[in-house]
Amino acid sequence: MWNEANNETFRCTLCGTSFNIARIRTVDEPFSAAWSIEDPRHFICALDDDNDVGPNDYGDCSTAETGCVWAVRNCQDIRHGTDEQNAPGHRYQFFDMDDGQRPKFGQTLPMGKPLEEKAGRIGIRRVFLEHVAGPGCRCTQGYSGANISLEEMRGCRTGQGLVYDNGDEEVAPDDLECETDSDYFLTGLVDCMPFVEIGGTGVSPARHSYDWMEPADPFNDWFEPYMAVPFHPWCFGLYMKLSKLRLGHVAINHLVNYFDNIENYPRQYRDEPDPAVQKAAGECWVHLTGDEWLAANPFYVPKLREVLGRAMNTGPSFSPRNGAFEPLISLAKTTTDPFARFPQEILDMIIDNLPTKDIASLRLVSRKFYQLPVSLWHRLMQEDMPWLWEVWSCEKPYFWATVTEGDIQQNKGETRYELHEEQIMTHTIDVNEHLAKWTMPMPTPSRTNWFILPVEPAKNLELSGGADCIVEDAYIEQS
Repeated sequence: MWNEANNETFRCTLCGTSFNIARIRTVDEPFSAAWSIEDPRHFICALDDDNDVGPNDYGDCSTAETGCVWAVRNCQDIRHGTDEQNAPGHRYQFFDMDDGQRPKFGQTLPMGKPLEEKAGRIGIRRVFLEHVAGPGCRCTQGYSGANISLEEMRGCRTGQGLVYDNGDEEVAPDDLECETDSDYFLTGLVDCMPFVEIGGTGVSPARHSYDWMEPADPFNDWFEPYMAVPFHPWCFGLYMKLSKLRLGHVAINHLVNYFDNIENYPRQYRDEPDPAVQKAAGECWVHLTGDEWLAANPFYVPKLREVLGRAMNTGPSFSPRNGAFEPLISLAKTTTDPFARFPQEILDMIIDNLPTKDIASLRLVSRKFYQLPVSLWHRLMQEDMPWLWEVWSCEKPYFWATVTEGDIQQNKGETRYELHEEQIMTHTIDVNEHLAKWTMPMPTPSRTNWFILPVEPAKNLELSGGADCIVEDAYIEQS
């Protein structure tokens, strides 16, 4: 089940991923590109717990094998050889350095098997040594910057929630239709979700004057009416789009009711939503290589705009009936293929009523289905890749999925003070202007090469979808 009882971190109720995601920067990235699960100002170090007397497991990384290095983040308490100091030796990492040389802030040092303490070596406190990722970084304490960019992880630690509206608050100017039609409202944002044992946290802005969020943990029977159902804003944005696609509206009351009565649902509705989440879930999130997509913002896919542009950049001779594949060199004059007796209109009707995998199978048994029109992929993508909403929805992105609490704090509007603490009530971001930058151009059905879209994401964007199985079999020619 999500969030086993001994877990210490809150996880998104919609995707199951922890809010406390860490990142290990590369040597070319700024210090701010690294953070730990506890605090965005901290980093993955050689000794995450200064009281831990055992050896630190940093994924068997080494400069020689993975390209990882240590970066000196503090030059205090340098230890020279066997100097007598109060701190025990296990809290230090020792390095061979030139006589008289002292480490400098930001200096990188080789990573490898820890050296023993002896005269002539310099000891640096492990808590001051930052793990910097190389191309082959194996550390599971954070996602490597070599595998996912800082921009793609924007908002991976940001949380939001749904809170019961007791009717005391008036409708806010920025309320969504789904809020006014339900018994709940959306909270502001928090960029650093607390650990479970801590409980609540402040949010910005204070929507409906609600400046404090108590996250619920419905999968561990921890859900009270005053608590908020926590999720990534981008996950709720996805839920909104898919809810509209399947139901025609955004169902909020039913969503919260599901979490409030989760124990009454069959076990399969409470299991981990994805194998990658199952592998990563634990007392602390396990950041596994290859599963970085769990921390990627689905509203920010850097290369998607470029791919959409290529698909829409068709010439004057383009037709959606154009074939997607290169024509066969020749076809036999006589054939036992039963489909060869059908007119093209019948063949088109067959294709129009088959799912992706059946079409792929049909292409393997009949040459009459070798060539397919590019327009077919418009339907297949809507059925098999509904998360690629740019091909079927012209709706602007969910605003709260495109900003963080830090953005709100940098663009604060009206504020108030309670107990000498500033609370941000509104922001000054021009929502329409902001969302225009995040909105992808919607392809025109009759002028778009739809075949490019499932092919290019599979190759360049590392996205996955059911339509890819046709791509895999697309160039298999039958004898």
